[in-house]
Amino acid sequence: MLALPSLAGTPAVYQGIGRDAIAAQCALELARVRPLVEPKRGSHAIEHTALVESLRVWLEKQCKGLRVFDFNLRVASGVNADNPVTIFISNDPPEIWHQVWCLERRWNDLERAAPGLAGSALSAVCAAHVWSVPIFTPDIGLGYAMHYHWQGEEDETEILKEIASGNDPVGGIDMFRRADFDRAIPKHVTYPKALPRRELNRLARRKGTVGTIADLTRSMADAVREEYRRQRREKVDMTFSSDDDEGTALGYALAIRWNSKDPLAQLCDDHLEYMGQIGGTEALGWFDLHPTQIPAWIAQMERRFAIVRLIDRLVPLIATRQDRR
Repeated sequence: MLALPSLAGTPAVYQGIGRDAIAAQCALELARVRPLVEPKRGSHAIEHTALVESLRVWLEKQCKGLRVFDFNLRVASGVNADNPVTIFISNDPPEIWHQVWCLERRWNDLERAAPGLAGSALSAVCAAHVWSVPIFTPDIGLGYAMHYHWQGEEDETEILKEIASGNDPVGGIDMFRRADFDRAIPKHVTYPKALPRRELNRLARRKGTVGTIADLTRSMADAVREEYRRQRREKVDMTFSSDDDEGTALGYALAIRWNSKDPLAQLCDDHLEYMGQIGGTEALGWFDLHPTQIPAWIAQMERRFAIVRLIDRLVPLIATRQDRR
């Protein structure tokens, strides 16, 4: 007499209705690395629901304990033949600047306690956001000023020369100038410099806030260095896209300002006003993927979130949160 095998513990098999074959493929690939969430009864698009709800449970785990960041995602399938799945990442709620933190007060205290450490920490954030999530910093604000006010130049000099060449007076022209930006935000904040590694190692041995900031800063530098090496080694393109024919991602997961009176908010508004004419989205960005890339994408995102967690711990130590108005 043959003994029938037990099915106890066998994962459930969900019978789809054939409306979203791409989502079904993605869900099967996701199941290789993450458990699937059982779709709610009565769901009309069971494949898509299983994929999206499983990703959201995974995202909640990645966001657990975060104080500065909060994220959501949206999945669109069947977008194009080459990369038929697009995963959009946004702030939750979907805002252009989810949180705003100001550097001035803590920067000055840190510079007295450990000269160069505040600049090193900000420099690490500027380098790390490429490998984590978009973060608005003073250097991005300067880029907006150059683009929208100075025709791509470092300052207004060329614009004034052009005006003067037409015999128009330039002395009384009301315009945003480089001196206005530099007066509002110190140059060493716009262009932060990193301390040598041996100095960070020395500071990391100190107790208290200084030691913690130095340790987080060097950990972020290590993570960024490893991502550069991985990119060269693996040569896998899963770009966190922010621009395509359909529009531009406008969101930033965090804005770091010098203080609440600096011109960064207005410069961001200049950008949003321009982008509003040609199309944009509040998303932070998106990934265009093939279903077979889902496991590698999960691994990449978990590395991104590891860096996000470092930034999340660092920012409250170097900046103060700006109250919402």
